[in-house]
Amino acid sequence: MSKLDATRSRITGKPFKKQDPAVRRHGPMKKKEVYRIVIEKILNDSEKWMTADEIAQEGKKYISPFWSPLSKIRVGTILRPYVADGRVKSRKPLQNSPKEYRARKKFDVPEAYLASQHNFK
Repeated sequence: MSKLDATRSRITGKPFKKQDPAVRRHGPMKKKEVYRIVIEKILNDSEKWMTADEIAQEGKKYISPFWSPLSKIRVGTILRPYVADGRVKSRKPLQNSPKEYRARKKFDVPEAYLASQHNFK
């Protein structure tokens, strides 16, 4: 066994149990992915225009209390590609007011995550 063999433990020599890439990885989902799912769910449920702050306040209900809460800056960052693709509409009603967002069509939100309400196993 060579020193750089990454398939076995250096100490015991036992082979590692690899994860099957075809199924979901072990452990919780990444924050970025969870935040994206939560924002899509909120935009699906709302028919009115919402600011990033309103989306962030609503999104805190679906995120684990052990994680940092969803901020309005992160909401705007996540929604920027959606606006560029045309999946989300944005408008700025007045010059000194925050942007408002609304979904053009419904997103496909995974129900398995939303059933548990948190990213727990």
